[in-house]
Amino acid sequence: MNSESATVLNGSLAATAVHHICQQLHGVYQKQFDQSVRLGVLCIGDNPASIVYVGRKKSLATQLGFEFFDLSFPQDTPSDTVMVGLKQLLSKVNGMLVQLPIIPASDAKIYLTAIPWDKDVDGLNPYITGPMTPCTPLGCWLLLQYYGINVKGRHCVIVGRSHLVGRPLAKILLDHHATVTIAHSHTPDLPSVTRQADILFVATGARHLITPAYVQGHTIVVDVGIHRTDQGLTGDVHPDVYACVHSYSPVPGGVGPMTVAALMWNTLKAAFLQHDVALSDEYLGRCLATAEPFVLQNK
Repeated sequence: MNSESATVLNGSLAATAVHHICQQLHGVYQKQFDQSVRLGVLCIGDNPASIVYVGRKKSLATQLGFEFFDLSFPQDTPSDTVMVGLKQLLSKVNGMLVQLPIIPASDAKIYLTAIPWDKDVDGLNPYITGPMTPCTPLGCWLLLQYYGINVKGRHCVIVGRSHLVGRPLAKILLDHHATVTIAHSHTPDLPSVTRQADILFVATGARHLITPAYVQGHTIVVDVGIHRTDQGLTGDVHPDVYACVHSYSPVPGGVGPMTVAALMWNTLKAAFLQHDVALSDEYLGRCLATAEPFVLQNK
């Protein structure tokens, strides 16, 4: 198979479909409850990538009509001071997230656990499993739904076992009846494992780890990695792989846009849930797959 015949899993297109649904639902929310959805982001330090990511979230939230609150502190701010600001903002917003990474990581856990389960739009509280699915794994699954890729009965291999991506992604796939293998840095003969995949998800943080030797012609590759280089953004999958597989998500323009779209969806889920109205990830996935309009079903 050559790159001309491979299907590109365009996350920008899929994300736009999610944006349309979110915009529609936000209009319903405003009409029913006479207020806008409010999203807050806590950012500590001046990590350039974090600043860019917060800017993208703010831009999309504003585009959808949400109110956006950016709570920022210098790197050396005491955690007690941060907590005061965080608790004040939590009383005003429907959804709250912590922009990671935060140094030290122990502080990040303090802030994450302070967010109530029904406002944890990143779904990253390490102690409580709330109704929101973590955004990057949810974005991966929604991307597949948009392209009509059913994971039921498929062998899905995830390279990476982080609590942010690998493990919650495995749960989503298992819940949808996939057979799941999680591989990682201690997996012997990793290429022999990844070549067994019908769908290969790569979330390692290792630039261009996956080469053509790791895939087969029928493989669907979803690249979660992102790395900044002098030549631009690139992923955990080497571009040479694109000519060797059935379909792939590019970097940039693949999982990234879907992650931000999933955050907006989770923020709406939180806002509606606080009025006892439940939104379903499953229903959103079906609407993306069939291009049918999303119709709000009251709980």
